Amino acid sequence: MYTGHPPFVKADPKTDAYYRSLCNNKHEAFWNAHSKNKPGKIEFFSKELRHLFNSLFALDPNSRITIQEILNHPWI
Repeated sequence: MYTGHPPFVKADPKTDAYYRSLCNNKHEAFWNAHSKNKPGKIEFFSKELRHLFNSLFALDPNSRITIQEILNHPWI
């Protein structure tokens, strides 16, 4: 919603390179790819937003941010 387009097409690491980056904890590659056409490049996405997004989309459910942590997150 922040950029007007989805972060990946399909949550399938075999067919979607963006999703595969998230699954493999290659967050820098994910953000570099998504920011290449944005004004200010990677700084278009604040550190707080990137942290929140990475935490929301953690592959391991035990590593994902909780609802309470989301509500208390600095970006929110």
